[in-house]
Amino acid sequence: MKKVILSILLTIMVVSFLQAETKLKMEIWNRWTYQTVDGENTVNEMALKRGYFRLEPKFSSKIKGRFNVDFFSDDDADNGAGLKIKYAYLDFSKILPIKDAKITAGLMKTYFGTIYDWDYTTIDKDPSDKYKFASSTDYGVGISGYLPNGYGSYAVATYNGEGYKKVGDNINNNLSFATNLRVSPIPGITIGGSYMLNSKHNEDEIDDEDNLLREDANLFAGISKIALGNFNLLAQYLTKTVSYEAEKEDITTTAISLVPTYKLNNTLDIVT
Repeated sequence: MKKVILSILLTIMVVSFLQAETKLKMEIWNRWTYQTVDGENTVNEMALKRGYFRLEPKFSSKIKGRFNVDFFSDDDADNGAGLKIKYAYLDFSKILPIKDAKITAGLMKTYFGTIYDWDYTTIDKDPSDKYKFASSTDYGVGISGYLPNGYGSYAVATYNGEGYKKVGDNINNNLSFATNLRVSPIPGITIGGSYMLNSKHNEDEIDDEDNLLREDANLFAGISKIALGNFNLLAQYLTKTVSYEAEKEDITTTAISLVPTYKLNNTLDIVT
């Protein structure tokens, strides 16, 4: 499985370099962290916390792709660095009878809450990623597009359910399904919601007939965005209910995030 994926990715890279319209991009987040606890210095480090190297080949007016390598500081790695493939997908547009709709296939965005368009307004991860509700990308296929007259966007997708960090780690007969809808009824106001179903077999648990037991996770996300001049407010509510067939019980986890931002100028924001 990994060899097949690697071969496909290398092919995309080679072909993309041969395309005249290939875009190359790189973004780097360097960070100096200084922390004190009870007057004692506990952290004082400079590190490359995150960086992206991106290829965006355009094969035709209907087919384009994206290949991303994510490199970052990794305290657990022996060499102090980590490297992951973050994106590797193709977009197929203008092939569906739905205006402004496209099909995406490969290692693609997870359309849940704000995780798929999180722009690192803060130095932290998106809440869904930070608190392990969902992976920011996953292997799958989906349809996404825009509502008429700019009133919002939608997405429907199915995924392996393994994320991008552990290829082949959690693949079974149960795929993950996601739906996402955002609506902008008036300029400056956006509301939306997402639902994801993620089921898996627990290989450590079997019933009396040696059948693998299941874990069913139902995830919901509600988001709202308000933009008034230089002031922006992003609010998000997350909930995840996991049903454990072995224990015959449900466990629910919730998270709430509020991110107010005030833009001082084109290069400086105040975030709380």
